[in-house]
Amino acid sequence: MSSSTQRCASRKVIIQHIKSLKSIFEILSRGASGKARDSYDGAVNLLAEIDSFELLKNASQAAQKAYLLMLEKPSNLKFAESFLEILIKAIACAYKIDANQRLRLLRDILPQADRRMIKASMIDALTIISDEANLDSVKATIEQFASDQDQYIRDYATAALQDIS
Repeated sequence: MSSSTQRCASRKVIIQHIKSLKSIFEILSRGASGKARDSYDGAVNLLAEIDSFELLKNASQAAQKAYLLMLEKPSNLKFAESFLEILIKAIACAYKIDANQRLRLLRDILPQADRRMIKASMIDALTIISDEANLDSVKATIEQFASDQDQYIRDYATAALQDIS
């Protein structure tokens, strides 16, 4: 069996086991650690295979709480941001879940979007689902960033709005 065939087979086995918050947190943690090559993208790709809205919603709620706890220790900042960024992108890419449900989950994360990296990730995620979800709702959500105090985020949101219009 070739190495690419083995990777595909092992990926299918892993995807079948993403049925609990524990497994999702394990994937988020490994992806955020950056210890393995392509761990970030691999984590996003695996989590994008989730086919249960309830599981994704519960994972999102639990991850947001974990993110806030991680931020209490400044040395965890990079890990915490990567952790939440992976989840945000995975939600946007979770093609087996209705796009408007994914939009709702992303909007639920908005209160946690207080750091530049998380705000930019949210804008990217909203851009990803703009072709599938209610475009007016996507635009309204991105517009919240267009008046941000951070000039970079304002410009990024304005560019995203132009891209999806």
